[in-house]
Amino acid sequence: VVSGKFDPYYLISYDREEVEEAGLTTELTVWEKGFAPAELVQLLKAAGFNINHIWGGTAGAWHKQVLDLDEYEIMAIAEMA
Repeated sequence: VVSGKFDPYYLISYDREEVEEAGLTTELTVWEKGFAPAELVQLLKAAGFNINHIWGGTAGAWHKQVLDLDEYEIMAIAEMA
């Protein structure tokens, strides 16, 4: 896996990080998966949730704004069906 690689088809980014603990350094491959809003709603419904709201925003500064195409983070308010 190449560090800094982004797969636009699956919305996955890959990176490498070094973690030091107790004098030992370990290199880890870290990947982060993004979801389109419709994909997130579908996953939540498949897990048995009812969706109350989907909002856009930034962690620590949520303003319950309408989701738009430039949103990087999504807040989903859901409850068990």
